[in-house]
Amino acid sequence: MKIYDKNNALIIDVEPDDGSYLEDRIHQTKLLTLYYSLPEYVEIPEGAYTDFRGTRYRLESAQKFVCHGDRNFEYTVTMEGPEAALRKYKVRDTTIQNLLKFAYTAKPRAHLELIVKALNRRDSGWTVGGCIEATEKTVSYNHTSCADAL
Repeated sequence: MKIYDKNNALIIDVEPDDGSYLEDRIHQTKLLTLYYSLPEYVEIPEGAYTDFRGTRYRLESAQKFVCHGDRNFEYTVTMEGPEAALRKYKVRDTTIQNLLKFAYTAKPRAHLELIVKALNRRDSGWTVGGCIEATEKTVSYNHTSCADAL
């Protein structure tokens, strides 16, 4: 499995142990947990990623490793699916001063566009897909994560 840094440079190509697994739960972030051993220390920085079964998984927190002797490093690397960004970023009102606390009156599609705009400020590739048609509603955002806004 190839692991790249956030600048798309290959860090390492590893063969995960049989205990590695993908955890996919409803309304939760997908987690890809990799267990592997190396004869040397290799740092996997936050923001590193791998592509597995058509989904990109990113390392959002530091890797864990255990050293047995001088030449046996056992790694546990847990990478999160793209849904992790929904918890990480907050909805902002960019029409005035990037406010985190505001009320917004709009149709569902405009609310989604606001969320996608917040996601694309820090990450790229987010788009509005299908959306219901409904009347305008006022939603009060108060330091609201994109996940909670949905």
